[in-house]
Amino acid sequence: MSEVKPLQFKLSHSDGFTEWLAKEGLTLALSSHQANALISIGTDEKGNLSINTMGVERCTGLSLSGSSLTIGSFSEVICYEKMPRPVSDEPNAINREVYIPQTTLHTGVFDLHELAREDSGRLIGVNTLFNCIAVLDEEYSFSALWTPPFLKGPVAGDRCHLNGIALENGKTRWCSMVGVSNEVEGWRELRRNGGSIWDIKNNEMIAKGLSMPHSPRFWKNQLLVLNAGTGEFGSISLETGAFESIAWYPGFLRGMYVQNDLAFIGLSLPRDGKTYEGLPIQERCEKAGQNPMCGIVICDLKTGKTVHWLQFKSNVTEIFDLVVMQESPIPKMISPRSEDRYKYYSIGPRKTL
Repeated sequence: MSEVKPLQFKLSHSDGFTEWLAKEGLTLALSSHQANALISIGTDEKGNLSINTMGVERCTGLSLSGSSLTIGSFSEVICYEKMPRPVSDEPNAINREVYIPQTTLHTGVFDLHELAREDSGRLIGVNTLFNCIAVLDEEYSFSALWTPPFLKGPVAGDRCHLNGIALENGKTRWCSMVGVSNEVEGWRELRRNGGSIWDIKNNEMIAKGLSMPHSPRFWKNQLLVLNAGTGEFGSISLETGAFESIAWYPGFLRGMYVQNDLAFIGLSLPRDGKTYEGLPIQERCEKAGQNPMCGIVICDLKTGKTVHWLQFKSNVTEIFDLVVMQESPIPKMISPRSEDRYKYYSIGPRKTL
């Protein structure tokens, strides 16, 4: 992983957003592969908005499991552990808790998308370049767990643009892809309405006709999904495969975290070029008279209404993934590429001979 430049940006947010974050005791962690950064947004000890950025080369999927935060990047996966009382030689440390990098998996470059940690502790990643759902560990760059039945095993070359995963009862169950294709880059011709959701356990397609679906999540017997190419957030019927819209937002939807009947959703600006050209989201924004935005929206799943929103005004144009940490004040993130890595230590319990 190469060193990345510090990130500066401007943002705006809904009225009461800061007070709400402080009251709920939350910190939002957003990844942006475009900005090469992990961006943490929370409050300080006085309840003021606090933003920390950590350079991560092509920062992609995020997974939060207990005290463990796993971060995907260009060619590595970095596993962090939260240390409530870290040992530090840094005087006057102001952050209550610290996330320290403990393990780095050198995966190589395979266009890693989403990450998920199963209840067993097994780390799962979406390997987009090799068209498979993969197990990531210390032994191999990756081991294929599931490949679409229309492909003969994991094969190099992005053919279907596999991108998202959802767990059920702590095990990998569903995934999203942009198009059913066995030709390299064949998914690009299917972006508008060729997207689908697959049941990994039963090895079958359960929903089709979507536009670049991303970030499926299972919550209270609902399979939620971002129909990114239309800007719609909704759910998939597990009986009929029909997509039911919950809300529409002016942006390319990617990255979602669900807790307490709230969906935290990432929005990106459509990129110039062939990936986003001609998608329904462009037509929808023009018809609504709204410009696309980059940021996050927080949707109440009971009502479909927006609780709060945050918008980046400069330098950050794409959100890849996000997680919500029950942390206040905002925790300190130790970059493995910063001098801080020499100042903090995690000391385990005493071992026996």
